Amino acid sequence: MYKENLVAHLTTAQQLVNKQEFEKATTIYTGILAEIPGQPDSYYGLYKIEMLKADKQKAKAYFKECLLKLSISIDYDMIHKKIFDIWIQEYRKIFGEDIFILLSDEENSVSVNLVKRFIQQKRYKNALEIIKKSKLNKELLVFWFKLDSDLGLEKEAVLLAYTILYKVEDIKLWHAILNLFVQNGLLYDAIKVALKIIEKDNNNYEAHYYVAVLGVHIEHNYDAVISHLKKSLEIKPDYNKSIELFITTYLKVNHTEEAKKVFDKYVVKKEQFAYFIECFFIFDIKGDYLSLKDEIFKLNNIFKIAEFYKLCLYTGNINIAEECVLYYKDLAVLETVTPKIKDKKLKLKSKQFENVIAFHTIGRGGSFFFHSLIDGHNEIATYPGVYMNGYFDPGTFGMLKSVNLAEHIKKFMNTFEAMFDASDQKRVPGDPMGGNINIGETSGLTTLGENRDIVFKIDKKRFYDLMLKYLGSYKYITQKEFFKVVHIVIEEMRGDDIGKKKVIFYHIHNPSSMGHFRYANLFSNAKDLMMIRNWLQSLESWLYVDVAEIRNIKAQVDASSYQIRLNTFLDTYGKVQGKLNTRLFHLRTIFYSSKNMAAVKLEDVKNTPEATMRAVSKWMGIEYDESLLKAEFMGEKFHSNKSKLNPTISEFDKKAIKRKVGVLFSHSDAVLLNTVLRPWNETFEYEEGEFKYVSIEEALAMNENIMDWERKLIDFFEISEEDALKSIKYRKQKLALALNTQEQVYEELKKVKLIKPEGGEIE
Repeated sequence: MYKENLVAHLTTAQQLVNKQEFEKATTIYTGILAEIPGQPDSYYGLYKIEMLKADKQKAKAYFKECLLKLSISIDYDMIHKKIFDIWIQEYRKIFGEDIFILLSDEENSVSVNLVKRFIQQKRYKNALEIIKKSKLNKELLVFWFKLDSDLGLEKEAVLLAYTILYKVEDIKLWHAILNLFVQNGLLYDAIKVALKIIEKDNNNYEAHYYVAVLGVHIEHNYDAVISHLKKSLEIKPDYNKSIELFITTYLKVNHTEEAKKVFDKYVVKKEQFAYFIECFFIFDIKGDYLSLKDEIFKLNNIFKIAEFYKLCLYTGNINIAEECVLYYKDLAVLETVTPKIKDKKLKLKSKQFENVIAFHTIGRGGSFFFHSLIDGHNEIATYPGVYMNGYFDPGTFGMLKSVNLAEHIKKFMNTFEAMFDASDQKRVPGDPMGGNINIGETSGLTTLGENRDIVFKIDKKRFYDLMLKYLGSYKYITQKEFFKVVHIVIEEMRGDDIGKKKVIFYHIHNPSSMGHFRYANLFSNAKDLMMIRNWLQSLESWLYVDVAEIRNIKAQVDASSYQIRLNTFLDTYGKVQGKLNTRLFHLRTIFYSSKNMAAVKLEDVKNTPEATMRAVSKWMGIEYDESLLKAEFMGEKFHSNKSKLNPTISEFDKKAIKRKVGVLFSHSDAVLLNTVLRPWNETFEYEEGEFKYVSIEEALAMNENIMDWERKLIDFFEISEEDALKSIKYRKQKLALALNTQEQVYEELKKVKLIKPEGGEIE
C-alpha cells in the first residue's frame, strides 16, 4: 500500500502533523515502517510528533533511530545525503548530545558502515568523529590511520599507533600500522611490526616482503633479505613484489647471474613477463618482447611503460617507442584544461609563467655554477637548487592531494621540506643527488656569502600564507598551475617585479623519463637546456666520486672478512655502473622526448663568459644583463659545490676543465670509453685529444677485457677475478650495446642545438 506512492503518503502525513492530527499521522508513519523497515523520514516524522506532544524522551528515541537507519543505508539519494547533515545539527541543538557518540556505541557494524559512508562522500572529519569514539574497534582503526594520512595528520596517527600497537592483537591492524610507519620513515619500528606479524603468522608472505624491503634500506643485511624473500615466494610464488625485490637485491650487489636465476624460476606467466619488461634489457634477453606490448599497456603502470619505452628506443624500435608516449597521454594523467582563476591579476601572472626552460646536467658538468649565473636575472623566475626534480614524476602530485587547500599546501611543504632550509637532510621525490646526501650542502647552498657562512632558507610562514592567498583564487588546482604558483610566490618573496618575468628556469637536473614526458607535455612552450663538459673528463670526475670513497674505508677493508670485502666491492662497482648507464642510455630518452633542446658547454662559460651568456640569453628569449656573470643565489655569493678533485674551485676558476684525464682511467680505459662516447664528442665539437678513437670492432674486442680501473678495485678489495667477472659481465653488455647503436645515437643528437659563444674570446 505505502510502497507504491511513498512520497504522497509522507506528504499527507506531514500535512496531518501541521494540523496536529497526530494519531492519523502516526498511523501512516508506522504503516510505512511496517512495509519499508528503516525508512528515515517516517522516524523523523514520529520524532516531530513526540516533540509537539512534549515527550522529549520518545522524540529522542525516534530521532536517534532515524539517524541510525539513515547512516547505514546503502541506497539513500542525494536529498538524504544533504539532509543528514542538517538533521545531525538539529539533534545536537535539541538534545545537547553528540549523535556520533551514540551511534558509535551501537554494534560495530553500524560504526563501520557509517565510516565507510562518510569516506565515500569524502566527509573525512565526520568519519574521524565516529572512529575516535569507537573504543579501539580494530576495523575502524585501520580507517583511522588512512584518514590521518589523507588529512595530513600523520603525527597524530603515529602517536595512536604507538599507543595501541601492543594493546590490540590483530594482524590486519598491524598491517595498517606497518604501512603508516613506512610512509613516515619510521623504518626500524616498521621492521618490528613486520616481525611481530611473522611471529603471529609465519606464512604471511607480505610481512616477509616488508622485512626484506626494509632490510635493504636500513640494514643492508642482504643474507637476511634474501632469506625472507625466499620464504615469501615459498608461500606465494607469483608475488611480483617479492620477485622484483629479489632481482633488484641481487643486482644491487652485482650478482647478475643469481638475479637471472630468480627471473627464470619465478617469472613464468605472460603478464609477469610484461611486469618484468626491464629484465629483457638487464639480462640481454633475446625474446620477442614486442609481442608483450598489449600486456604492458594493460598494466596501466607508468613505470613499466617507461621501461618498455626505453627498451624500444635502445633497440631501434622507434615507432613502438612513440606508441608508449601516446599511451602515456591516453592514461588521462595530463591536464589539458586550464582551471578558472577568479583574480584577473593572478590570471595574467599565470599566463606570464607559461614559458618554462628545464635545466639538465650530465654529472659533474657545472650545473649549480651555471644556475647561480641565471638566478639574479630580472626576467627569469627560478628557485635555487634541484629540490623539485621529481615534482612531475608519476604519483608525486597525487600524494600531495588533500581534503582542503590548506592541507594540500602543508603536504607540499612537508614533502619538499628541504626547499625551505638547505641544511635539512630530508629526501625529496626523485632523489636527485642519490643516496643519503644532503642536497643543500652538496649543491653549495649551505655555504653562501663571502665568508661561506650563509645557509639558504625561505620563510615558511610567508610562503604558506602567499600560497593560500593565490591558490584560493583557483576554481580547482592542477599540477601545472600549482607549479607555476610556487614560482610566483618565490618571486614575490624575492621582491622582484613579476611583471618583467618572461620564463621559469626549472632546475630539473636528472629527471626520470616519465617525469620529463609530463613536464614537456604540460607546457606547450617547453624547452630544455643541458649543461655539458668534456664527456670523458666529466665522466671520470663523476665516477671518481664513488671510487674515492674506498680510501675512507681502507682500515676496515684490510681487517674484514672476504664476504664483507666482496660486498663492499659490489656496492662501489654498482654505483659506478649505474652512473655509466645513466650517461650512455638515460640521457637518450630525455633528448628523444624533448621538443626544443639546446646544450651549453662549461668550457665556453668559463673561457668566454660574456660571449657565451649573450648567446644563452638570446636562445632563452631574455635580454642580456651583467647579472648573468655573477655567481649568486638570492643575492648571496655562490661558491661551487664540493669536488673530490678540486675542493677549492670557485666561480670562473678553470682548474676543472683543464684537468687531464688519468686519475681513474688508464690510457687504454680512456681510449675505449672515448670511442664509446664518440657520437657525443663529435656532436658537441669536442676534440678526441690524446685518446684516439679506434674502430668499433677494435673497441668491442677491448671491451671483452677487464678494464684497468676495474683491476685496481679488484686488487684493492683482494677478491677473486671470478667473483668480479659476474658484475663486469654486465658492464660489457652495456658498452657493447652503446657501441653497436652509435649510428642511432648520432641521429638522436641531431635535434640538440649547441649554443656557441658570440664573438671572440672575452675574459
